[in-house]
Amino acid sequence: MRIGEQSSGVASDELDRGNTNTLTGTPANHTLPASPALQGLTSRPPGSRSSYVPTAGTPELKLRPIEQGSLASTIKAIEKWAGKMEEKALTDGRCLMADEIAIAQRMSVAHPERVRVVIGKLPNPGNASVYLAMSKVGLLGDHITGLTFGYGIYIKEGHDGDATTLLSHELRHVKQYEDVRREKINYLAEYVHQLNQYGYRLSGFEQDAYAHQIPPGN
Repeated sequence: MRIGEQSSGVASDELDRGNTNTLTGTPANHTLPASPALQGLTSRPPGSRSSYVPTAGTPELKLRPIEQGSLASTIKAIEKWAGKMEEKALTDGRCLMADEIAIAQRMSVAHPERVRVVIGKLPNPGNASVYLAMSKVGLLGDHITGLTFGYGIYIKEGHDGDATTLLSHELRHVKQYEDVRREKINYLAEYVHQLNQYGYRLSGFEQDAYAHQIPPGN
């Protein structure tokens, strides 16, 4: 997931504390260090062994956007909606073009032929409680320019001027999805746990995606 250069007016220091939507206000060209497999998460799903973890010494949020007691049920609701969005993208989306396949290969996507891209309005859940929960951890908002659900990628219409950078970022999430699935880990659950525990900027998945995305002009 990647956001555009326009902020929704919330200061970035507020975002890092987890007081608001954790995606809001992060600049599109914000670069984060790569995420090595150095440590586990203290509140990740049981049995999780994902290598996409925050770098050593990453501080946890003092405030959790979603309370731990309701996190499991929230993830389950988000996952149900996300599954529908992937199915829709795989049905309605287009295949990657030749130059986009080359980008996918640079991002180490194992099966670029399975990827489908939808350009238009980003999807929103109809359920108000799910929408609120997803907004709290930064999965939704007007500032978001791309969303990835498995092999389904949604690109916000009007934000394809920086297409290579945006698409490469989302394709890196596809690569993460492939890796984590091979590890028999629930990607979405792990991703939401990290957002809720560390915030958008310091989550291992976003550290990795920003570190590998293709810079503008390249």
